[in-house]
Amino acid sequence: MQSLTKFVAIYLWTVLLGVGIVWGQATNSADVTGTVTDPSGAVIPGVTVTVRNIDKNTEHPITTNAAGVYDTGPLAPGDQYMLIFKKEGFATLQRGPMTLRTGVIGLNVQLTLGQATQQVMVSEAAPLLETTSSEKSSTLAAETLTRLPQVGAPDWQAFIILLPGTAGLGNSNTVGMDGVSANGSMPFSTALFDGANTNSPMSNNVIATPIFDSISEVKVTTSLFSAQYGNGGALFNQISKGGTNQFHGMGYDYLRNTVLNANAYQFGTTAARTPIHYNAIGGNVGGPVLKNKIFFFYGMENVINHGAANVSYISVPTAAMLNGDFSGMNTIYDPSTQTVNSANVVTRQPFANNRIPASMLDSVAKNLQAYFPGPNLPGTVANGVTTNNYQYAIPSINPQIKYFGRFDADIFRNHRITGSATWNDSPGKGVGPIAPVGVIDRDIMNANAQLSDYWSISPTTLNEFRWGFMAEYDKLKPQTMNMGYPQKLGLLFSKADIFPNVNITNIYGLGSGLHANYQENQHDISDVVTLIRGRHTLHIGGNLVYMIADSTAWGNINGATLGFTGVYTAGSNAGSLASTTGVAYADFLLGFAKSWSASVSPQYAGRLRNPAAFVQDDFKVSPKLTLNLGLRWMGTTGFWDRDGNSRSFDPTVMNPATGKLGAMWFGITKANGRTALQKSQYNNWLPRIGFAYLFDSKTTVRGGFGMYTFPWNVDTYGSNGLGNAFTSSGNLTDSTNNVYPVVILSSDGSTNYQGSTGASINSKFLGAVTTPQGYNGQSVGFQQYDSPVPRLYSWNFTIQRQFTETLVADLGYVGSYQKNLPFLTDLNQPSEDKLGPSSAQYRPYPFQTISGSNTEGKSNYNSLQTSVSQRMRGGLSFSFNYTWSHMLSNQDSSGRGTMMGTQTYQNAYNPDVNYGASNFDVRHAFKGNVVYALPFGHGKTYMSQNAVADKVIGGWTISGTLVAQSGSPFTPVMATNNSYSLSTNASWYPNVVGNWRLDNPTINGWFNVNAFAAPTAGTFGNMGRNVVYGPGLFSMNMSLAKSFRIREKVRFDLSGNATNILNHPGFGPPDRSIGAGHIGNITSTRVGSRQIEIVMKFIF
Repeated sequence: MQSLTKFVAIYLWTVLLGVGIVWGQATNSADVTGTVTDPSGAVIPGVTVTVRNIDKNTEHPITTNAAGVYDTGPLAPGDQYMLIFKKEGFATLQRGPMTLRTGVIGLNVQLTLGQATQQVMVSEAAPLLETTSSEKSSTLAAETLTRLPQVGAPDWQAFIILLPGTAGLGNSNTVGMDGVSANGSMPFSTALFDGANTNSPMSNNVIATPIFDSISEVKVTTSLFSAQYGNGGALFNQISKGGTNQFHGMGYDYLRNTVLNANAYQFGTTAARTPIHYNAIGGNVGGPVLKNKIFFFYGMENVINHGAANVSYISVPTAAMLNGDFSGMNTIYDPSTQTVNSANVVTRQPFANNRIPASMLDSVAKNLQAYFPGPNLPGTVANGVTTNNYQYAIPSINPQIKYFGRFDADIFRNHRITGSATWNDSPGKGVGPIAPVGVIDRDIMNANAQLSDYWSISPTTLNEFRWGFMAEYDKLKPQTMNMGYPQKLGLLFSKADIFPNVNITNIYGLGSGLHANYQENQHDISDVVTLIRGRHTLHIGGNLVYMIADSTAWGNINGATLGFTGVYTAGSNAGSLASTTGVAYADFLLGFAKSWSASVSPQYAGRLRNPAAFVQDDFKVSPKLTLNLGLRWMGTTGFWDRDGNSRSFDPTVMNPATGKLGAMWFGITKANGRTALQKSQYNNWLPRIGFAYLFDSKTTVRGGFGMYTFPWNVDTYGSNGLGNAFTSSGNLTDSTNNVYPVVILSSDGSTNYQGSTGASINSKFLGAVTTPQGYNGQSVGFQQYDSPVPRLYSWNFTIQRQFTETLVADLGYVGSYQKNLPFLTDLNQPSEDKLGPSSAQYRPYPFQTISGSNTEGKSNYNSLQTSVSQRMRGGLSFSFNYTWSHMLSNQDSSGRGTMMGTQTYQNAYNPDVNYGASNFDVRHAFKGNVVYALPFGHGKTYMSQNAVADKVIGGWTISGTLVAQSGSPFTPVMATNNSYSLSTNASWYPNVVGNWRLDNPTINGWFNVNAFAAPTAGTFGNMGRNVVYGPGLFSMNMSLAKSFRIREKVRFDLSGNATNILNHPGFGPPDRSIGAGHIGNITSTRVGSRQIEIVMKFIF
């Protein structure tokens, strides 16, 4: 490592010895660079290049250096520019006007001999060929985004899936920034808002996406981006609109209504349309505060989303059941009459007339059942059980208001300052069928902001400073909280002042609803200096991300959760429960609970600091060849709690109860010198190397290799442990083979009803235990302390060919390999050779499940990617791509923030056996979009001068998107796990005994269910992971728009957007549970029925 550091220092010193001009590769800006030559090909130093912003009427001069190289420095994306090249002895050359996009644009020019007073003008758009970088990227411009069809809250993320190499979970046709796999990466993407990070420090979710009509463009980079960024996955940089010297803006309404939509697809029955009454009403305006100096842009949007009340059904107790009368239902037995023999076999006598005497009804149960509504339907009766006898309808009300603002200031010499901010607020209520039980007051708020200063220190030095801020505030409070409900009910053992959660088999449960106070803040401070010496362009910079999470856990208040299943009013048969006996509601009326849990956890104070530094040298070896050389260093403090409120199982902590290693670690005790959930790491080096070669004037060859990591946040390593050290909690489940309850509702919780195998629930409720052995015998979580850094190795080789001024095509090989990824597992699973009825005694540690993620995950991805794109010409623009790819992994695991799909494994000790097709494996994908403005009316080819024709057939545009791809894989598993692995998050794979493929698969039989058989109990199945593939996906969306010209630069646009225009059902995966009743049947769709949205915009 010392030799590497020495090499970097010598290299930087060599490059810095002589500095020429600035080359500002600001990722938040546009940048034009190139070499100026004479007719013989010799470079020309000292050429004055005037960079003129046409929209803001500003300009600044630069000069080519001794190597003939020029660079404009950071320019505003979305603005129009003119570049003017002037030197004595040569004719003056003007290039443009061109609308610039984020990133570096290579533009080599050749001057002709002549007088400087002679002018040569070349009118052209920005070049299409990528000649300066090896990265794989796409720019989604507002002009295209606003014309493509989408339905719902307008969001540019709807079009991510159209990019080559992207895949969504479960073959979805819609993904977000935090749910997309790009070129085989896990969905740990980096999202920027005007250059500042907007990923949540806890979940990596993207926070506060700006208003759709306030976005100028989005640059999406999926492979080999600059060393300025270290995280793998895709890099999304959302660039907002800014003001210009002219006032401009719009008012709009996105409208959806039930009558515009097709009926939902139903399997074998007729389905109604999903009720919806939706408006996204908003507007924006931008312009000058001080012409040529200060500009502003402001937007606001109010979403009114009133879905009509959906009719739903639940099961509630009948009037007879409320009185203890179970006539016509399963036979119920009186647990007070039971006898138990030496083999623990229970014998009970049935209740007379299948009715519980009123004197035996539990007082708390009687108080609780008063909150059930009475049946309003006869319901469905099967085996004496009445279900779906209560109909209710709750209107869907989901309001949201969004604000956005931006300013740009050029008032200081050599400084350009920009600032922007987004604020979103979504107040509302979570309402269930039984109020006030289960009703939640909620308010979801999030924001982000950034302030940037571009400082031209000298003609040779540029500094870019940025402060970014992200915040999320989620407040959820049940209406039953702090209202004295336990006292009203007589529930003496409730551990919090909140309504209890009561779960009764075949009956809709009662519950309080979720409580949480979720507060995250993140500060992102960065500084980048850009220099150049000759043909070397050097970027040196660093950043510090400081994450603060002062939050509670989701559902941190649980006074009591009780389960009733009918086992205590069941009869026996040969030592087992007799079928068609016992009723869960009868157990409830007696107060006999089979399970109990409670927890109360305080707010935690999570902290994380991630420093980073980088150097990037873009070496222009010649006008044709550029090398991209980069090295990034990243560090992390690891997550810790400011107050020590964290805990985790640690295999290196001594357990006093056993005298062996393997016990609980607590942040407040600092056992083994450990103070944080994760070990600090400061030795992470991520090199990058790439090239771009201009083979001829229309062809480039590009490629490279880079190393990346994934973001350090709670969910990257698992969220177990944070905020848990001061938690008071407990749980208890029947350990007597359905003989004795764990607690009776009307008791005070101090009685042990289960004898030597049990305990009282009060004794199991542990208040903020911080002793190593304190949680022995319970399920706990673990957080791997010394987690190695997740690694992503990415490479590509791409040939790009420009056929016309507007048409370009790509052909490339793109691949990646990942290691040290999260692998969901159980540290306390018995080994394979010990599986059997007595597995529990062979657990390695004196706990139940020890769940969390180790770092045994890995994946591999290879793809062939082709694309062809045409920039707008003759009213037509399009982009189509085809990708063949294959992605393998042993698990696609993460925490709660990203979307990875179903995680399956059976043997926690052998992750390699799980290696197979990834959840994101899509072998064939053809995608595209097209926009065509019909050539009629004002300013068009036909009928340009006919005012009447212009009103009728002028201004029409048709556009569409297409996704057609093969199916994604899934893993059939046994519905009942008889492997005796004892892991709550493990599956039991079947044995493969035949070919799963069918010649003619249908939704009623997608695969051959007879190809799989149950293994012998106590053994693992021989099937691999993700061996069966589900249906493919075909989705076509379309938009038809008409623009009414009111006067020059003022118009009214009316469009109709339709998703799934053909109303073709995109089927979901089949039921995968072997032994269940619907195995192999498809009962869901991934693509909704056709929906139409009307969009109205007044634009000036």
